[in-house]
Amino acid sequence: MADITRDLTVVFQPIVDLIDGTVVGYEALGRLAGRETEGFLPVLQGARAAKRTQSVFRQLYRLTLHMGEKRPSGSLLFVNVRLGDLGRIPSNTVSWPDVVLEVPESDRRLDQWDARLRDVRALGAQVAIDDWGVGMADPLRLIQLRPQWLKIDVALVHRLGQADVDRLLELLIRWANPETTIIAEGIETPEQIYRLRRLGVRYGQGFGLALPAHDWPRQVMVPHPTRRFADIHRAPLALTQAVTLTDETLALIESARDDLRELLNEAVIDLIQWIKTTFIGHRLAAVNEEQYQRALTEHFHQLTRGYLDPSDIARAELIARTHQRYGVDLSYYVMGYRNLQAFTARRLRGQQKVGQAEALRDLFNWDMSMVMQAYQAMLERDGLTGVLTRQAFWDQVNRDIPEALRANSRWVFGLVDLNGLKRINARRGHMVGDQILTQVGAVLRELMMGPWVIGRMGGDKFGLWLPYRGEASLRSDLSHVKSMIGEHVPGVSLIIGTAVLGTDGTTADALYAAGDRRLKRQQAHVQTHGA
Repeated sequence: MADITRDLTVVFQPIVDLIDGTVVGYEALGRLAGRETEGFLPVLQGARAAKRTQSVFRQLYRLTLHMGEKRPSGSLLFVNVRLGDLGRIPSNTVSWPDVVLEVPESDRRLDQWDARLRDVRALGAQVAIDDWGVGMADPLRLIQLRPQWLKIDVALVHRLGQADVDRLLELLIRWANPETTIIAEGIETPEQIYRLRRLGVRYGQGFGLALPAHDWPRQVMVPHPTRRFADIHRAPLALTQAVTLTDETLALIESARDDLRELLNEAVIDLIQWIKTTFIGHRLAAVNEEQYQRALTEHFHQLTRGYLDPSDIARAELIARTHQRYGVDLSYYVMGYRNLQAFTARRLRGQQKVGQAEALRDLFNWDMSMVMQAYQAMLERDGLTGVLTRQAFWDQVNRDIPEALRANSRWVFGLVDLNGLKRINARRGHMVGDQILTQVGAVLRELMMGPWVIGRMGGDKFGLWLPYRGEASLRSDLSHVKSMIGEHVPGVSLIIGTAVLGTDGTTADALYAAGDRRLKRQQAHVQTHGA
């Protein structure tokens, strides 16, 4: 019988960013040379027939690591592993931080996997749970293995559009650790890509993106069935408010864009003239009217391009900030916006373009909701530091607690004292102290881009609210934020008292009391022994 190991080869399938087509990594797939299109089954059948399973897998690992060295710099190599083979992977020449080990979700030996993965994790290797959804779909596996990647099985991807499947994936995406990146396997159609992007899945692989091969594409063409809601899943309220909009609505607006341009120019002029007739009209004297008109006209022209993305949300935020800066009450802008809607609707209905009028109504309603959301967010921000106000912080905590208790998930409340600020205020004045608070706020706002909620409780105290991932992770997180403050804000340091939801209490008051007690103990320790 011929030696099957001589016929082995490995092909690599790109893992693709579904937004821009960038290839972030390649999954290694064992094949028989000359029979690559037949998949892995001939390899497995030949190995079992020759009773050479272990040697076949060892050879595949060698080929994977050898051939994988040719992939583009900075890309990841995804390698399927079996529990018994972890110790057989030749590791002396492997750049482990660039390797992702794919663990089968269906394997029940969770404790053994956790223990065996520790050595390769220590070397820097990442972990992916493969084929999630075909086994137990066990949340415990996500918690214990702490994977950097989670691969949704093809069986779920092919059932996208079914309400229960979409709901399951939506819950998974919301529940998964923010540090876990989700990949969809088996993508074949543009419709699947569209639905995955709407759900918030950023990466995928499958025949609909790129076939397994021996070459290394850095970029692939991502089929775009629609660009119409491109990436606004990053702003959940934006996506929720777009529920009345459809692809057909935006496509209709896009097709009429040239005809709408002149109409919108007139509508913006009418809007500005209306504001000038109101009680606050004199405040426009502080605004360069030509620039104001140009900014609004550009905004409405961009809205009619036929799709929505984060730039539309950013422009809505800019409009809200501009009106706040010049003291033009947003309520007057909203009333003026309603007049603009009526102005355009009258013109279009007069031209028997009822469909366009209704499409613009839905689009304008969405845009106005984004402006109002941005204005509300500004009201919820502390003016000096840019983090949440005390009230907005507690509102968020009190919204999160019931949901967390129902889901049996734990969060951490932290009470933070800015040690050294009182001394700076006394010696150098409160103006310098305010500058320090502004610098601290700039650092803390970076953390708010992730899952952290941060508010200013008053004076030199801040509140933290973040997911609890164990004591070791909590210590690491707090050490990180302390080092960030130490690096960017000289003269001050952080003292933090924490409380864990479920362990130290189940209400905001109980968590505050426990955090405050621990903060005072930390302050006393610092006063006695120094930072």
